[in-house]
Amino acid sequence: MRVILGVAVQALSLFGIAISALGTYLMTRTYYPHTPEAYWKHLKCAPCYAMALLKGERRDFPGSSDAIDKPDEVTRILEELRHLARLAELNKEKRPVSLVGVDLLFVGFLVQAFALLLALSDVVVFGLILKTPG
Repeated sequence: MRVILGVAVQALSLFGIAISALGTYLMTRTYYPHTPEAYWKHLKCAPCYAMALLKGERRDFPGSSDAIDKPDEVTRILEELRHLARLAELNKEKRPVSLVGVDLLFVGFLVQAFALLLALSDVVVFGLILKTPG
């Protein structure tokens, strides 16, 4: 019984995370001018985009030693982000899809909370009340 409960807790947690991730994607879909396939490619580059943004902001400070005039990788990535942002402005928000995303995000959190309650019940019932080893 304890093994089944442990597996159920993990499976419910993963399911809740997947539901929340889908809900977040649906809510923010308007901001991405990509097809779903191109979106995954964009996600793989997200750490590079984040680092470029951080380096780009640092350049704006007076006296920064990174201030250079020639285009480099950071400048190219920042320009690519600006271009994507301009394309995303053309997307019209589909409110029903965004609202379903909000609902899925909430449901995902509820599923994760239920999984947490199952995990706590495992600790209370099997650990404290029945005092089973392991």
